Amino acid sequence: MPASGIENLSQMLSVGWLTLPFMGLVALAIGSFLNVIVYRLPLMLERKTRREAQRVLHINVTTETKFDLVHPRSHCPSCNGIISPWHNIPLISWVMLRGKCVLCASPISVRYPLIESITCLLAIGTISIWGYSIAALLYFVFLASLLTLLVIDIETTLLPDQITLPLVWLGLIVSHQYVDASDFPHPMSSLVGAIVGYASLWAINQVFKLIRGQNGMGNGDFKLTAALGAWLGWQALPTVILVASILGLAYALFLISLGKLSVKQAIPFGPFLSIGGCVTLATSDFPTAFFSL
Repeated sequence: MPASGIENLSQMLSVGWLTLPFMGLVALAIGSFLNVIVYRLPLMLERKTRREAQRVLHINVTTETKFDLVHPRSHCPSCNGIISPWHNIPLISWVMLRGKCVLCASPISVRYPLIESITCLLAIGTISIWGYSIAALLYFVFLASLLTLLVIDIETTLLPDQITLPLVWLGLIVSHQYVDASDFPHPMSSLVGAIVGYASLWAINQVFKLIRGQNGMGNGDFKLTAALGAWLGWQALPTVILVASILGLAYALFLISLGKLSVKQAIPFGPFLSIGGCVTLATSDFPTAFFSL
């Protein structure tokens, strides 16, 4: 381990041996909330779209029970039984219950502990790179948002504006607020990155549409790329798009070879953009400490 890596690790642990485990527990709780967003946000958008369609068509809007990120309480999707707090402890409960509902013994998706574990690793990773700082907190928010978008896009082929657009604005605000900090791109690079990020994928899609007569990507992909440009700067966009394209192509060819995907079928591009953003952040000049560990 290089000397600079040892210094970063020593600095991370010097705050106190209880601090890092505590941050890990907090991150697990945040990961649990990300699971809530992944499951409920698409359903909330579906309900909203259905109500709007009913109003436009002059159909009586049916009364629905309150459903948001807080209501109803956590429940089993199979039996609808309410899950008690002591059976809803992030990661621990899933392991103790062996991945089954305590009420009906139905299997609980491995996605729940997986997202919680990845969120915990993201928190530890950002702290190991940026230390206990505002930069670590902001990049944790950025990476946690990418993780949320990645899973939602895989499961629903949606990239909700409720996440992508705030992520764009937060990236622009952060670069402007910390204009003298080396951890973030210059405000002009961030602004150009957001514009070029959106315009580049929009232009690619227009060419694809001209050739094939159909869209190759959705508007959510454009907005996600704009967010990546805002957070990483325009200079990082070629790497982001290149990594995403290579991974997407490799995955598509793999599915085709297994007979699980036809040439005319589409796959979500958002997950590969999210991974491309993470890879680019890890290999960028800011921060260089990543490779020192």
